[in-house]
Amino acid sequence: TASGVEDYHRCRFYYFCKHGLKLRPLRTAGLDVSRRGILVHYVLEQLLTSYGSKGLSNLTAEQRRGEIHRLVVDYVTRVMGGFEDKSPRFRFLIGRVEVLLDTLVEHLARELAQSQFVTAACELRVEDSPEAVRPIRIPLSSGGGIQVGGVIDRLDLYRKDDVTYFRVVDYKTGSQSYCLEDVCEGLGLQMLLYLYAVEENGEAKFGPHL
Repeated sequence: TASGVEDYHRCRFYYFCKHGLKLRPLRTAGLDVSRRGILVHYVLEQLLTSYGSKGLSNLTAEQRRGEIHRLVVDYVTRVMGGFEDKSPRFRFLIGRVEVLLDTLVEHLARELAQSQFVTAACELRVEDSPEAVRPIRIPLSSGGGIQVGGVIDRLDLYRKDDVTYFRVVDYKTGSQSYCLEDVCEGLGLQMLLYLYAVEENGEAKFGPHL
């Protein structure tokens, strides 16, 4: 995956432990940064799938907050064992996530309503499967090669004059910056790798002239 490439360049021993031995740190059943990010991804995916990129703006503020609350409760119930045994702190943090999501979805709806781009896919897999975009293959000096795939949070399309323009959107709940120096060191490659994969192999799924 694209994140695996970055793990390898940051620390090869860490890469071996995480991707080779499949070691994972023990985590408490709380709402850490990773779980918060997964929850935000889940709610955005479900809303865009249900209402489309243009339909979000038709929701009233009350409807939007109600849908966000419903999806958060659904996720916590199915994935995290419900609220019954959770602490007041956990409930407080969940409430903060709902406030964050309300602001995020409001701004997202406004942006998509005035944009000519339309969301074509959420959680789009880049892998060797019929419903996915094929991953890119990077040749090695030894004569072999590696395939780099992953999951694209959102792909938007805009069609004009028989040409299809696309943009790849990656949700980040924290801060993220990009610089050329990082790219040269093998870091910050995720967006570039996804853009390259869609440009090279996306026509089979999204049509010609991409």
